[in-house]
Amino acid sequence: MKKSFCLTGIVFIAIIALTFSGCTSVKEKPEVKEKAGFQINITNLPDFKWPAGLEKEYKKYWTLRYTDQFESAYAMEAPQFREAVNFDQYKNYVARTSNQKLVEIELTQMETYDSFDGGKIADVGTRFHLERKKDRIIQKYIEDKWIRIDKQWFHGMRNRLLFPDVKYE
Repeated sequence: MKKSFCLTGIVFIAIIALTFSGCTSVKEKPEVKEKAGFQINITNLPDFKWPAGLEKEYKKYWTLRYTDQFESAYAMEAPQFREAVNFDQYKNYVARTSNQKLVEIELTQMETYDSFDGGKIADVGTRFHLERKKDRIIQKYIEDKWIRIDKQWFHGMRNRLLFPDVKYE
């Protein structure tokens, strides 16, 4: 009983420390470095329509993430996220996908709407087909959020447990 209570306390403290540690920002324009054999394979539904400029940024972001170019991917996160979450916190969170090979991205829906500050927000229904172990494919579905600010698209990282202060609406 004491061991499980202690372990729960340690996990809680770790989450709080990760959430509230200092913030930094990266202002460099992200570059995609070629990784041998990596090619992003995206399947769209027939009526899928991209908002202007988003398709290129979407592909760039997920290529960066799945080729472990975390600094460049972090630079593509929305300013609200980078103000609340420093690079080390981000890297610790996204590096858990490093052992997964991205096989395919299946786009299932697109919903766009205006944000409160005059920008645009796009929710992209995304199903990832990932290879965790040889010949074992899993699927993971997310509603991937994208925010357009001053004609530039940014990824909207969401995890309400680890990043509760980050809001995009």
